[in-house]
Amino acid sequence: MRFVLLAGGIGAGKSSAAERTSVRLGIPVLRMRDALTHATGADSADRVEMQKRAAALDLETGGQWVVDYLAGLPKGERAIVDAVRTLREARALMDSFDSSLVYLDASEATRRRRYEEGRATDQMKAALPFDAAMAHPIEIEALRVRDVATVIIDTNSLDVDEVAEQIVEHLDE
Repeated sequence: MRFVLLAGGIGAGKSSAAERTSVRLGIPVLRMRDALTHATGADSADRVEMQKRAAALDLETGGQWVVDYLAGLPKGERAIVDAVRTLREARALMDSFDSSLVYLDASEATRRRRYEEGRATDQMKAALPFDAAMAHPIEIEALRVRDVATVIIDTNSLDVDEVAEQIVEHLDE
């Protein structure tokens, strides 16, 4: 199975880009929130609990838990993973599957604005202000995933269709 691994900080546009790219390519989106809920039993609307359980699971397994989760899914040609949060996860996935790691980058001001806009419709974002969410080690680690990315896309001035187009172009290379 070939995976498009999306990574980036909170508010970089990962979920929106995953959805739009999924439609363009006709491939499914695999959500790490669902994987964490499956692996830990955590309430997917509780960001603090999800972060805590994800950090423990990631440390305990060296990121292998996400490989095990994806390996257990029905086989298909391609899928988008929304989103890789740690270097352990990124390395484990890249070592185990044919994959491209796409890092979506945006300034803190842009990410903060997008996060605040998303609080109206996303329970997880609504439960925690941007600064509190960003203070967690998992979110700090997510910014370092940039260092191992296959491609980096600056989303500051792009709309979601333009981001999806760049992802698709990268995959066609």
